[in-house]
Amino acid sequence: MYDPEQKRLILGREIYDDSYSRAMRTLTDIMKITSLEDYEAMDRKYNLTMY
Repeated sequence: MYDPEQKRLILGREIYDDSYSRAMRTLTDIMKITSLEDYEAMDRKYNLTMY
C-alpha cells in the first residue's frame, strides 16, 4: 500500500519490523511512485494490492 506521509510503498508489517523499509523505498523509486495517483496506476498495471 502507499503511505502518503512517507511518500512510498509500505508493508503492513513495517509497524513492528522495519527490515523491509529499504526494499520498499527501492521499489517505490524504481516504479517512480510519487503520489497516490501514481500508486493507483501501478496497482492497476501490476496488481500491487495482491501481495
